[in-house]
Amino acid sequence: MHTHTEFTRVTLSARESMVLDHTKGAEVTVRKGCIWLTQHGDGRDIVLKTGQSFTLSFDAGALMTGISNAEVIIHKSFGAANRRGHRGGWLERIASLLHGQPANSVRRVA
Repeated sequence: MHTHTEFTRVTLSARESMVLDHTKGAEVTVRKGCIWLTQHGDGRDIVLKTGQSFTLSFDAGALMTGISNAEVIIHKSFGAANRRGHRGGWLERIASLLHGQPANSVRRVA
């Protein structure tokens, strides 16, 4: 099986949110700043600072919010058969409520 590895560099302003879809197994590393991370189905709130990493363990989606201006690297490996398309959902709606923006204006990483 062919494995695809993807690195995504994300910059977030303070209080800016991003929805991460289908991210089970992805590693989120903060290169600069501080973020808040929560996963659907996980009661924990994860706060990561510069140099810290966390591996996402749920595939239902995650919400990442900048506590301060932040630069984040998302490292994701997956087989070609596991790629999925865009899917809206509850995380996008929560992010839009947090920022008073329409749901379609919240950035996403799939």
